Amino acid sequence: MRVSAHCLIRRDGEIVQYVPFDKRAWHAGVSQYQGRERCNDFSIGIELEGTDTLAYTDAQYHSLRRLRGH
Repeated sequence: MRVSAHCLIRRDGEIVQYVPFDKRAWHAGVSQYQGRERCNDFSIGIELEGTDTLAYTDAQYHSLRRLRGH
């Protein structure tokens, strides 16, 4: 099984990058979006640290907005 993401955003907003953005991470699995298959080939995987009972933090959303502009 291949599982990875480009980044993790910790609860305090810290961004941990595991895979460079110009490389493929294995975050989407067998996938299709708008007729295109293999979403891992053209998308970025970002994980946010959390649990089922805790909402994401403002710091996480701030970091996510920063990454979105990358």
